Amino acid sequence: MVGFEELRRPGGRAVELLAVAACYYAAARLGLLRQLTVEGAVVTPIWPPTGVAVAALLILGLRCWPGITLGALFSVLSLTTPGPDVLGILFGNTAAPVCAALLLRRAGFRTDLSRLRDGLTLVFLGALGAMLISATVGVGVLVLTDSVPMHSFWPVWLAWWVGDAMGVLLVTPLLLLLRRVR
Repeated sequence: MVGFEELRRPGGRAVELLAVAACYYAAARLGLLRQLTVEGAVVTPIWPPTGVAVAALLILGLRCWPGITLGALFSVLSLTTPGPDVLGILFGNTAAPVCAALLLRRAGFRTDLSRLRDGLTLVFLGALGAMLISATVGVGVLVLTDSVPMHSFWPVWLAWWVGDAMGVLLVTPLLLLLRRVR
């Protein structure tokens, strides 16, 4: 088993980023098993990669954000051809978990989830609050690039936000608890 000291080396850091990207992509493939089309946009009722991303940021630190972006890139490319909207979606899918991790740390969140306060913080700051970013940026980009008509903004936005929030609410605590079991 590789120790954290070995991951601090440049090669170990690359392995760490690739592992985060692979976990994000695998969670995306899992989430896409239940994909829905809302007003022409593909969304899922639960988007597990968001929970993977938040957990990775809480466990490994902010240095793993490029792995999240890479995993999001492969996930988006599995759904569509590259276009100008991809950059915006990547930004939103990376910025929301980063913001969630920053908000949780600022609020004194403990990854052992031993306090009611930690659970409430994860729900309100990590899931419901920070995921406003990915939904707003993602759907906004789709509207700006005419991939989704303007009148469909709110239904698509709500589906996107719910999927991301559910990913954080279901997957992040599971991964944090599995880490403790290890």
